[in-house]
Amino acid sequence: MKQIPWTRTKYDRFLELAILTDDEKKILESRVIKNASRVQQSMECQISLATVDRIIKSIREKYDQVQKEYPEEFELRKR
Repeated sequence: MKQIPWTRTKYDRFLELAILTDDEKKILESRVIKNASRVQQSMECQISLATVDRIIKSIREKYDQVQKEYPEEFELRKR
């Protein structure tokens, strides 16, 4: 998630546009707002590290979709 320079405005707008599950919202919030590591996210949400990685991958895919639809608001991820 560090590939995206998040701002509060961009974060709120992404939540409006992307259809995120509750787990995806928790992971995104803990990464963007709390700057938690993957291990901390895993412990906080009581899920495995592999599941955290799958959720992060899903969030990245959704970000790419939103970025394609709103390129003026969301820049490309740094890969």
